[in-house]
Amino acid sequence: MVTKYEMQKILYRAKKTGGDFAELFFEEQDETNICCSNGSVDGVKTKHLYGVGLYVLKGIRSVYVYSNDKSFSSLLSLADKASEMISEDSECDKYKIRPLNKKNNII
Repeated sequence: MVTKYEMQKILYRAKKTGGDFAELFFEEQDETNICCSNGSVDGVKTKHLYGVGLYVLKGIRSVYVYSNDKSFSSLLSLADKASEMISEDSECDKYKIRPLNKKNNII
């Protein structure tokens, strides 16, 4: 698990291209599903969910990236990717969002 100091570095790195807000989500849970039919058990499924997500906001834009590798180096790489994606110079910025003209609903 990463330390508080490392989390601060990750969040700072995620906002390096001008992000207004960033947060980390850590998840780890076990889930069990029992399937029944006509009074008998047809099967039991268990799964273990774990990973981390990084959410970054910049103005009206948002980016969410995630990984199941919770190491510090992996999370720094994730932060770099999110920062690149939220940047206005990003390759991902092919579509510009413009405000709607409320008078005649024309963009």
